[in-house]
Amino acid sequence: MSYKKWIHKYKFLQEDLIDTQKQFEEYAQIFNKDFSIKIDEDNPPEPIEIDPLPDRINDNLCKSIFKRLSKTLHPDRDGNNEDFIKASDNYRNQDIIGLYVIAEKYNIDIEDLITDNILPLFESSCELLEDQIEKKTGSIAWRWSTTTDPKEKELTIKYLKENHNVIPKENYENK
Repeated sequence: MSYKKWIHKYKFLQEDLIDTQKQFEEYAQIFNKDFSIKIDEDNPPEPIEIDPLPDRINDNLCKSIFKRLSKTLHPDRDGNNEDFIKASDNYRNQDIIGLYVIAEKYNIDIEDLITDNILPLFESSCELLEDQIEKKTGSIAWRWSTTTDPKEKELTIKYLKENHNVIPKENYENK
């Protein structure tokens, strides 16, 4: 696929992620209304895992693009701090399309830096967004709010009680 098509796919996935995030926030509120954590000193809840920052990559293929963007975006050069942070995150994640979109926004030409060895990163840029969407749509809050099957709800309640000391609040029984 040409890199221009990857860019269109990436922009679509960005919009999909925004919609998914909004929906996820609604579902998280529903979930939080329906459940609470039962504190049990003998069996404390398992800690919630937080995604760590990815390790720095020494041979980051996006380095030349990030350097060119930094000349315009860096706050020390009166650049936009928010976009510089986004570019830094994109660089750290080797999100080539994220960098491309920022370059496009500022009319920074990077076409000469897009080489054959960078092209595989276009697919991985889209996969980053797809993974973020999957994390939200695969969450317990999402499943809880979208399922209509009473058996599925009961299995979710059982799982939450046994593994995380999370129990339904009384008002759930009316649903």
